[in-house]
Amino acid sequence: MLALPDDEIGQNVTVLNSAYTPGPDFTGGMIANLTPGRYLYVCALAEGSVNGAEGSGPPHFTMGMLGEFTVD
Repeated sequence: MLALPDDEIGQNVTVLNSAYTPGPDFTGGMIANLTPGRYLYVCALAEGSVNGAEGSGPPHFTMGMLGEFTVD
């Protein structure tokens, strides 16, 4: 996904769900029924976001807040 041009991301990525945590001392999560396949998770929150106000920096996934997993 990260290697795709912006105009191709929507054609190749399906957003399944999202989770939110209100601050550094909290935990967030989600429950989803996933079919077998390969999945990517990313933090799309902008750098500098504080107390619900969106920051002006790049999204956290560009700084390494992402990963992938496989459902068998």
